[in-house]
Amino acid sequence: MDTKNLITEAINKRIDDLSKTVDLLKLLMLQPIVIENIVVFKKNERISSKIPNEKGIYFFTAEQKDIEKLYDEFKKVREMESKQGEVFAKLNTDIDLKNTDCIYVGSSNDLQKRFVQHVEDCHKKTYAIKFYKWLPDGIKINFHYHCLNIEPDILQNIEEGLREIKNPILGKSGKSSK
Repeated sequence: MDTKNLITEAINKRIDDLSKTVDLLKLLMLQPIVIENIVVFKKNERISSKIPNEKGIYFFTAEQKDIEKLYDEFKKVREMESKQGEVFAKLNTDIDLKNTDCIYVGSSNDLQKRFVQHVEDCHKKTYAIKFYKWLPDGIKINFHYHCLNIEPDILQNIEEGLREIKNPILGKSGKSSK
């Protein structure tokens, strides 16, 4: 097959994939996704068994009055721990802390495993929030999730849309390397 035909075939494949994505997104818009599963936790609570081992979308929130304190504490611990080779979620420096209650937005092939990485324990080279290292005592965090067994690219697009709406203080935009 010559290069021109190969490129044409690749473009047509991508168009078919995008068409399927658009069709699925239209279907999802007709059947709104309600993120009604919420788990509330405090520092050092081991509650991951409440989270399903399923693919889905999630986000963490706190009371708006606690956001600035959470941002400052995370920033301090992240700077200190990164000197020892620890990696953390990205700190979003362009967020108006007074206009968000969202800490992080994400998606995962296994919600429970990802919850554990953010809240209970994970390897020092795993990018995560790592609440267990820095969450101030007495602050309650809400974990909102919805199981969605859909194509990864569509899940990623929904995550990006949720990120734009929620304006989280932590986490990078775009596709992760998972």
